[in-house]
Amino acid sequence: MSDCGLLVWKDSQLQFCRLGLDRDQKFACNKIEEKFYPESIMQCSYLNKEKYIVCTQDANLNIYYSDTHRQYLKLYGHKLPVLCYDVASDETLLLTGSVDKDIKLWGMDFGNFRSKLHQVHIRS
Repeated sequence: MSDCGLLVWKDSQLQFCRLGLDRDQKFACNKIEEKFYPESIMQCSYLNKEKYIVCTQDANLNIYYSDTHRQYLKLYGHKLPVLCYDVASDETLLLTGSVDKDIKLWGMDFGNFRSKLHQVHIRS
């Protein structure tokens, strides 16, 4: 098995899985562990090998260490759940988009709020 990680969630349950090929060269996904959160998870992914991000229904973004699952940062300020985010290539900034139609820019060193675009209109 390779050491490629995957986060799978349902409601407030987050599963950590390892992806790879088994002995027969078939795709395999093995659950390593799971964690439960007090709020339903809206979005989650790995930021890098050391950290992962979890966006919950209470509009908070939590960044955790991958090895210990201890909290690294908690970002709060959106009024409604965050549905999308992206991290700068140098991992110093985080951009978030929420159901409240705000786009916010955060610093990744201390989780400080940097800037906000008000009432962005999203077209589908």
